[in-house]
Amino acid sequence: MSIAKRLKMEKKNLVSKWNGGENTSPQFKGADFLIRMNGDGMKPNYMPGDIVACKRVDGLTWFQWGKVYAFDTSQGVLIKRVEPSEREGCISLHSDNEKYKPFDLPADEVHGVALVVGIVRVETMGV
Repeated sequence: MSIAKRLKMEKKNLVSKWNGGENTSPQFKGADFLIRMNGDGMKPNYMPGDIVACKRVDGLTWFQWGKVYAFDTSQGVLIKRVEPSEREGCISLHSDNEKYKPFDLPADEVHGVALVVGIVRVETMGV
């Protein structure tokens, strides 16, 4: 199952999906779907409630090291910064929030991958 289809099941997080590969937002040209951030693991760069635009990536054979990706795993969706791992068959996932340690994710636990290509921050004004 693709990451976009799997995220569709998590309706509280999925903000929008694109039909037929076309989106209506010129700011996120090429994005396949939008998802809402949960948790504080990517603070201060990505805040809970932020909406991130994601572009699906085929396979796990090539990454832009240091970039942020959304990973569909059996434990749910993880949005983390990617670095090479010293362990064979793994990638190292890093939180921007320094209180969380990096961890290795085995490639066989990844069901889908998407590159984070944009962000929208929604701020509430003391309502």
